[in-house]
Amino acid sequence: MKVISREVEKKYLLNESTFNKILQSKKHSKVGIVQWYINDEEDARYRLTLKKLPTGFFQEWTYTSKSSDLEEREEKERSVSPQEIAEKWDLLKSFKMVAKIRYVLEKDPEVVIDEFLKPFGHQLAVKDLEYLMEVEEKGEVKKKDFYEYLKANNYPVEDFIEVNDDFEKYKNKNLAAKFEVKDNSVFDIIEFLKNRLKGDITLVITQGRSLSSDRSKFYNTYKELKELFINEEYEKIKAFDIPSVLSAEIETYDLIKDMGYNIKNIVLFTLHPFFGKAGSENKDINSIDKNHDYYDENNSWEGAMLKCIFEKKYNLNVEIAPLENDLSRNLFDLSWSKLDDVLSKNFKDQLIIDVTGGKKNVGLVIAIYSLFKNIPFYYKYENGNLEEFPAFGLDWDYDYFDNIYSVVKTLNLNENDNTLDIKDFLNLPEEIANVFSFIDSYQLKPFYPLTKILSDYEEKRELPFGVGKNLLDVFEVDDVNKEKTRKLKEYIENMITTKWSKQWIGDLIPETVEHSQRHSKRLMDFTASLINVLSEEKFLPEGISDGYYGDTGIKYKYVFYFILILALNVHDLGHTYSKFKLNNGNFVYLDKYPSLVRDLHNELSVQFIDEYKSEDSIFNIFEPIGENDVDLKKLFGDKKEEILEAVKLISKYHRGYLPIDIDKDRESKSKEYVKIFEIDITPLEKLLESERSPIKDEELKKLVIHAARLLKFIDGTDVQADRVVTNSYHSARLKRTKFEILSLIDKYELNFPNSLNLKDLQELVKGVEVGPVNVVKEKNSRDLFDEIKDKSQALETQVYEYIKKQISNGKYSINNPEMELLDTIAFKSLQFEHFEKHRNIAAIYPSWLEWNNDERSEKVFLHLNLIENVTNNDDTELKAQVIEEIKKDIEKELEGAKLRIMGKSLKLSFDKKAVRSYD
Repeated sequence: MKVISREVEKKYLLNESTFNKILQSKKHSKVGIVQWYINDEEDARYRLTLKKLPTGFFQEWTYTSKSSDLEEREEKERSVSPQEIAEKWDLLKSFKMVAKIRYVLEKDPEVVIDEFLKPFGHQLAVKDLEYLMEVEEKGEVKKKDFYEYLKANNYPVEDFIEVNDDFEKYKNKNLAAKFEVKDNSVFDIIEFLKNRLKGDITLVITQGRSLSSDRSKFYNTYKELKELFINEEYEKIKAFDIPSVLSAEIETYDLIKDMGYNIKNIVLFTLHPFFGKAGSENKDINSIDKNHDYYDENNSWEGAMLKCIFEKKYNLNVEIAPLENDLSRNLFDLSWSKLDDVLSKNFKDQLIIDVTGGKKNVGLVIAIYSLFKNIPFYYKYENGNLEEFPAFGLDWDYDYFDNIYSVVKTLNLNENDNTLDIKDFLNLPEEIANVFSFIDSYQLKPFYPLTKILSDYEEKRELPFGVGKNLLDVFEVDDVNKEKTRKLKEYIENMITTKWSKQWIGDLIPETVEHSQRHSKRLMDFTASLINVLSEEKFLPEGISDGYYGDTGIKYKYVFYFILILALNVHDLGHTYSKFKLNNGNFVYLDKYPSLVRDLHNELSVQFIDEYKSEDSIFNIFEPIGENDVDLKKLFGDKKEEILEAVKLISKYHRGYLPIDIDKDRESKSKEYVKIFEIDITPLEKLLESERSPIKDEELKKLVIHAARLLKFIDGTDVQADRVVTNSYHSARLKRTKFEILSLIDKYELNFPNSLNLKDLQELVKGVEVGPVNVVKEKNSRDLFDEIKDKSQALETQVYEYIKKQISNGKYSINNPEMELLDTIAFKSLQFEHFEKHRNIAAIYPSWLEWNNDERSEKVFLHLNLIENVTNNDDTELKAQVIEEIKKDIEKELEGAKLRIMGKSLKLSFDKKAVRSYD
């Protein structure tokens, strides 16, 4: 509960012209809001807030109640769980509702404009209301000074209509009205709002002949419009009452627009010639002068009329995309090239494709493009119903391309027309030859655009798991910084594809659960989901500067994302780098000691990043391969070194034993390897406040601390079964690991017969089940793993004692066949427990943030969906025990991170589901 004063505010009515003038001249953010008022007596509501983010949609449900008519009143506000909304779902439609987009312009005073929406014809209590500006006291600027403030800041105050006498009438609860539209649901309202928030939409249309069809009951209307068009009477066309069913293209446009989309651009695929086929009987058309405004030899007659109608009547930007012919074998290249161009100029969720009109093969070819590019497309039936085919991640058969790739790459295709000579065709294998068709006696052409498809294949072949695109889209901004921020994205994509992911080829310690490129990809996907759940404002460091980092031209917000994403990808690369440099400059080589690589991997990552400073540098892990590729120097200039220091610190401090906060008393000193290798365990905050801080920029220090907190937590959430890949992979890994341990024990006994007795460990490992596990065997396996763990850790202790003795005596060579063998046996034996732990979770993702405005509350809760991986051993006590341990591990990482959201300590709550996994 929070005590608040009555709002001190003014309200102004705006017309559309004034509204557009303000938005065009003022920087602003926007959110979508739907409010459902529970009844007329209570001032209580459910609110859905939506915000379009580069990573997806932020979506939050809240419940608010306010006491009535007091100078100071109580306001209770809390977030609402998906479960509670599900229970209220059917009731929401019975509540009074208001839907709007809120444009936030100023913070002090708070200046917002509400654009009231009327989804599917829904009417407010004040039916003609469209735009309402509210100005509210938030600090220094008082109500009496609002007018002068707005005028001084170039608001068109002369066009404002201040609300005075009817102030109560324009309160949201009094504007709200019941949603009486029968055929639409609450879900439709939400989708309408999401569609509106997507911004300016480009609609791709395949043009048909329905406009000029003499079978249409609106043929006479067409003829009237045709006369106006021929005579270039555009003002009359603008005023003409055009029925949406006049043509399939216009009807589909209206239907899609009614779903909330703000369509601004049309790309019209047309089939020329302008005057139609030879022998056309339409004398009016043939009589048009080629100087006509809409004459275009690459367009069709219907395409020209539609372009005119869309431009003059609907005020849209229309681009003609001519298709030279309608042969299917040519349509792929013709249409896909144009669609690639359109897609390059639009965000993917701002592109919609309609395949209703025109020849069916044209629509089919473009529909295939939509499916493989993950873009929604629509088809309208003759009865007027519009069907959406949602975006979905379909892809090519890459196994097939593996078989034909090398042969296709050697094809001698003509660069100009993509044709193949008959002599080359006759040598092709049948599965490739079947793709070609004759265009004349000696020339053939592939039916599908092989060059484009193979280009996509090559990209997937380079990195089959992707690059974490959802998160990288944080750099896809449409403002003055877009060129610079997209260079940041380009750099990261290039480095993931060509360097960082490739570093895992032949892992130094392959018997661990999966640490490589999929690990970083999962962390990036989780981070993108976390941004969508928290909102960008809560995810970013509190109070982050809106300014630029030095003279780089890059805002601190994007610097933060950049260093965090770099750390997400390189923080574990130390697993592949076995050369450890001691504080005195001497080197210790760890390639035969997997336990040391595991324990020191974050320090090794830091040294790996620094490897570029060496005269005999091999990796230079942040330097791109291509000479013309974007590099850190081009991006950050003299700040390059400071950026690298930031990434090093974030990567180093992701480990649990390293504290971030000065007041955090961690167990670091109890770690044996910390003492042996004299690792600096200074809390990150303290280090950055000291004179030896490698980072001088004060704002960047804040970013590093927040990024280190996030990585510590996010890294701890990667517990899912994907880290053991599949059930069959898990079984094979168990068998391999069991065999390798037993073989190494035999080798140890042969080479060192008078040393340690490993018989007990050997018998325990022999007892590890590697086939189907029932409940009884699983319980025994868990006890067995615990015993193996104790024996293995005892071996590691002996290995560490030897290394400690060597280094303390100034002997930096730790090459010792016996110790190396013991450490490998111990390390491999410890993996059974990890394999078992990770195969129990199918997926983990954030679902919602639980909070309230009670000032006495000190915590907020992030709800994580923990989805169990149901394998052969369905619901067992042991599974529950393992999952509880996983939860505690994640909570421990968050405790070490000490993340704070909304000024409160972040805690976790787990929501559990289950899925069955199959190979």
